[in-house]
Amino acid sequence: MAKSLASPLFFPNFARTFSGISELVICNTVSARAKLRDEGATVASGTGFFGSKMTKMGTNARELELLVKYSGFSPMGAIVTVILNGAKACALETNVGSIEEGKSADLIIVDGNPLTDVYILQQSERIRTVIKEGRMEVNQDI
Repeated sequence: MAKSLASPLFFPNFARTFSGISELVICNTVSARAKLRDEGATVASGTGFFGSKMTKMGTNARELELLVKYSGFSPMGAIVTVILNGAKACALETNVGSIEEGKSADLIIVDGNPLTDVYILQQSERIRTVIKEGRMEVNQDI
């Protein structure tokens, strides 16, 4: 029987994991995430490493691709893992992590369906609109 955990398991810097380390370590990381999810654990993920000189601003969507490609998450499962479960792991789910009245939300509108191809979230030319904390930051008119 699957064991449910009271709080999400947090795996920081997953995207960084895939650069400069052995294939064995990558396989173990992927296997662990998939197994935890399959056993009923709530897996949270978020890349706190972004913003360093080693990563460009806006490249954190790669984490979604890696969750789908290597950990067997569906695109929606990867998005929930990063956004909602990430908020839960930081005890912020009452303020962020989902689109609900009274919550703060950053939104993007993309040219395409990330539930079919999560990779489009990494293609800056396909990001049409960015709304951050209720203010339009980018508008490339769809």
